[in-house]
Amino acid sequence: MHQIENSGMSLMHFQQVKKIQLYPDVKSIVQSLRGAGVHNLQTNRAPGLTGKSQWQTFIHGYEAYRTANKVLPVTYEVYDVIAQKI
Repeated sequence: MHQIENSGMSLMHFQQVKKIQLYPDVKSIVQSLRGAGVHNLQTNRAPGLTGKSQWQTFIHGYEAYRTANKVLPVTYEVYDVIAQKI
């Protein structure tokens, strides 16, 4: 919020909502993220495609988050911001 105010704009409205979606497996999560247009924009990421070993490590790591209902959660923080130029 300070960035908005420091950029010569006035914050008119701010709302933060946390949403949790549940998926049966990691593949469904990745498909949903791709469908939403999500991309990895980290500058320090490895170039090229993710290898089979890395993919299996990712899946194994995400399985630790499986709930008692046998689903995998994905949490989104959605920000609704309205700012006006001063």
